[in-house]
Amino acid sequence: MSNSYLDAVQQGRNAWWRYLLSLLLIMSFWLILGSLPLIIWLAISHLTKSTLTIPAKYDQLLKYVVVSLSFCFLLLGIFLAMTGIHRRRFRTLIRPDGIVSGRRILQGGGAWLLLLAVSYLTEAGVTPARFELTFDSTRWLLFLPLVLIFTPIQTTAEELLFRGYVLQGLSLLVKNRWFLVGVSSLLFGALHLGNPEVGATNSVGWLTLTYIAFGVFLALITLRDNSLELAIGCHAANNLFLAAIVRDRVSVLDTPAMLTRVVTPDARVEFFLFLVQAVVFYYLFFARQQLIIAQNQGVEEGERGKGEE
Repeated sequence: MSNSYLDAVQQGRNAWWRYLLSLLLIMSFWLILGSLPLIIWLAISHLTKSTLTIPAKYDQLLKYVVVSLSFCFLLLGIFLAMTGIHRRRFRTLIRPDGIVSGRRILQGGGAWLLLLAVSYLTEAGVTPARFELTFDSTRWLLFLPLVLIFTPIQTTAEELLFRGYVLQGLSLLVKNRWFLVGVSSLLFGALHLGNPEVGATNSVGWLTLTYIAFGVFLALITLRDNSLELAIGCHAANNLFLAAIVRDRVSVLDTPAMLTRVVTPDARVEFFLFLVQAVVFYYLFFARQQLIIAQNQGVEEGERGKGEE
């Protein structure tokens, strides 16, 4: 069995009609079944608006849950498509051998969480007026279990779809990795164009570029690591931090974070800051390892040379 991440697609049945049927199934679960909880909640809210008053904190909580449920349906749709239509083990979307390392996921998440914390703490220290303390212990503790459950589900579902199913599936048609990375990242970026941040930013183009660049980054570390584990951890940590620790005033994540950035961030600065974080992350997991290996090889060759003398 090949250890190549893209070659994992060969383990399944890949007739064109299976992909057509799978995409229909996945989109139906995500966009149709996944929308039902939100539609029901909106209908109940409208019908009971004059007779039932829901406290704001519970209304916010319910909205977060019903929106997040759509990603549970997405995850279920991907699982059924993989196991029922492609006749393939679900976890091979994460690793070709199907053996998933929770430790690797945590490593990726921990590293990205640290990079985000350093970035935001530096900004808060330099320009504290940009941030407002919005920590409400009761509301935050009420939300925390839900954020810890639903956010990883949401981000993992997106990773399995874009960096897993789409990236591997397209490799059956095109072998050029940059093309695969580009297409999957453009689709990922398009998914986020409806976020309120896009309309509020001073530069839609730069923010769109950031979304696409984040997709490129996740795809590259997936191919480099021959595994989706780092991308799953990185994406989950990113959204968990922005949901529970620091959120933007115009963020799509309507959660009671500890801090709120009350000014609209400069999209150009955000883009270049992301590039720095991505480079540091890549160095920590890949470039640094290569340097260590090269140094060890140099030491071994030097010792052999002394022995021959």
